Amino acid sequence: MLSSDTVLFLSALLLIAVPVRQICARFHIPWPIVLVLIGFSVSEFTTKYLHIDTGIRWHNFEIIILYGLIPVLIFKAALTLDVPAMKKDILHVLMLSFPVFVCITLVTGLILYFAVGHPDGFSIVAAMLAAALLSATDPAVAISTLEEAGTSSRVRSLLEGESLFNDAIAIVLFSLLLSVALNNTVEFTWYGVVWHFIGVFVGGILIGLVMAWITHFLLVAVRDSHACTIVTLVTAYTVYILAEDIFHVSGVMAVLAAGLLARHLDFNDKTDKKISDSLCFWDTVSELSGMMIFLLAGVTITLTMFTERWLAMLYAVVAIFLVRIALVIPALTVTGKLPWTTELGMRQQLTVCWGGTRGTITLALALSLPLSLDYYYTIQSMAYGVVLFT
Repeated sequence: MLSSDTVLFLSALLLIAVPVRQICARFHIPWPIVLVLIGFSVSEFTTKYLHIDTGIRWHNFEIIILYGLIPVLIFKAALTLDVPAMKKDILHVLMLSFPVFVCITLVTGLILYFAVGHPDGFSIVAAMLAAALLSATDPAVAISTLEEAGTSSRVRSLLEGESLFNDAIAIVLFSLLLSVALNNTVEFTWYGVVWHFIGVFVGGILIGLVMAWITHFLLVAVRDSHACTIVTLVTAYTVYILAEDIFHVSGVMAVLAAGLLARHLDFNDKTDKKISDSLCFWDTVSELSGMMIFLLAGVTITLTMFTERWLAMLYAVVAIFLVRIALVIPALTVTGKLPWTTELGMRQQLTVCWGGTRGTITLALALSLPLSLDYYYTIQSMAYGVVLFT
């Protein structure tokens, strides 16, 4: 349970962070890095100098991250995805989100397995667990930079589409590998992992589609903005919990499917006041969730990560970017040659490679790692290093 001290501490962090954002925007300072610094400095000052217990405990993070923040982030991204702009590049998006993502995860995992070593051990499952969370892209900061630089909306929509789908797959794969890592009595086989992955993946989609239709009928019945917002918010959390805790399939895929179908059925007309008001609410909640993840990362980050695990961080940074360049450019070239899609120029392909930055999902998954894993600290250090570098 979250204590009152925890709630007060997190509220104080947000109150400090909000006005600082205006300064960051004025001087073009990367906002996520500032959030991490705020979380770190306020936490250090509170505990070491004021001797006040913040109430932050590792066992709270699974509920906060997986059940509190991730459903909001995924549902909002699905609800606001610019589907018409993405249609002509759908093959590029699907290529990057599925086969390329899986290959990036596998190759990165193998590199980390052979490169990283420390006294606690680093098994192949640990390496793949790290690769899964490191492969999830979050191009939000990159997209804002691309907008300022006048880059085409095509590249931006492609990055958004890739991020939405590969984040969902990353979370499903991460959850699956985490269950393997925690249950040492289960024999690890690639066949079993793949089969189980397909089951939870498809099952989550089906539950999400059913929930989206229920939501559609409710939204048709309601008239005002507040009711519309409440229905969508309840939908996001309900479908996630139903999938995860009742049907034991992927809650993330359920939220993604529900959000995409709800966008198609009910959120096309942005001139409708109840739709625009609801989208405004989702922008705010998503922004709050993202801020909270970076602040929590700052609270949990330690200087020893950079002294004891700097080499693991370096391996992760090098691996994730070299592998992305090596796989993304050939994949985009191949899909661009198909008769029913449009080819991307080399400059656009390189921009897509650069835009695959890591952020909220990577940090969220790293924060949710249980302390019972001997190698959790190494994986978390990698995640923090990669995100801060990008």
